[in-house]
Amino acid sequence: PYLKNQILSAPGNDLVTYTYDAAIISCHRCDRIRALEAVDTLIKGLRTDEHPEIALLLYGVYRQILEHIYRAEYNIAGEWLQNLRDIWKEII
Repeated sequence: PYLKNQILSAPGNDLVTYTYDAAIISCHRCDRIRALEAVDTLIKGLRTDEHPEIALLLYGVYRQILEHIYRAEYNIAGEWLQNLRDIWKEII
């Protein structure tokens, strides 16, 4: 219940961080379904209306991450996601 309440009441920036965390953990666990769902959530959350060039760049990176997950290259996907999460935390 605590985690559910934390997620439901979190601001948007924190939700992005939580989604990165879910994707990274899923890659560490070699959980293809959850990793794919988390990255898909990141893709759906791209804001093309505010910064289309950044959204397009991130979309390409996320597609590459999805390819690594499909190939069961979880360590590579997890590294990319960790780097993106670190950059995200630095920006916010």
